[in-house]
Amino acid sequence: MKLIHTDLVKMKPLFFKIIFFCFIFFAKNISLSDGYTNIEIVWSESSKIMWNDFKKEPPKSAEADAQSWVGVNYSWKYENLKFTLDVYAFFLPEKSWVKDEKRNDTLLVHEQFHFTIAELYSRKLKKAISEAEVDCKNIDNVSAIIKKLADENEKELQDRQEDYDSDTEHGNDVEEQRNWQIILLKELQELSMDK
Repeated sequence: MKLIHTDLVKMKPLFFKIIFFCFIFFAKNISLSDGYTNIEIVWSESSKIMWNDFKKEPPKSAEADAQSWVGVNYSWKYENLKFTLDVYAFFLPEKSWVKDEKRNDTLLVHEQFHFTIAELYSRKLKKAISEAEVDCKNIDNVSAIIKKLADENEKELQDRQEDYDSDTEHGNDVEEQRNWQIILLKELQELSMDK
């Protein structure tokens, strides 16, 4: 993030109180404390989700065979003239489910790539925020820019997840599933330096 430092010394005490409040506010608003255990799996190249990570009972009316609850989490703070950003993709076992009779390797790979798409968009958000130009003396401006970028990223993530399910027929179109995997891994690799 390109930060502009002007008159920071004059406004330091109030500025850092505001920053601290905003950090707590954002951290609180993005916490995963809506009645679940808050156990999340953070995406990494070395760890893969397994069927035993899907803890929720499938809804009786569910048409899909499985649902991975994935997303992008972020927090930021600015203190001692340093901007710190944490962005990561997560999987929530307590909200993810699979129909027992539908558990198979093909479907698990499909669900793993939902998680991979979330990781791709965590990297895109991190890049967008790091390239944004903001004025540090205006915390409302910083907050507004980050929120706008995060909201845009979330919309793009949801659209991409829907396209993925539609194109692959929820993993049932094996050829299209392979095509998506190739494309996603390539895009992920292109953004790996920005991680």
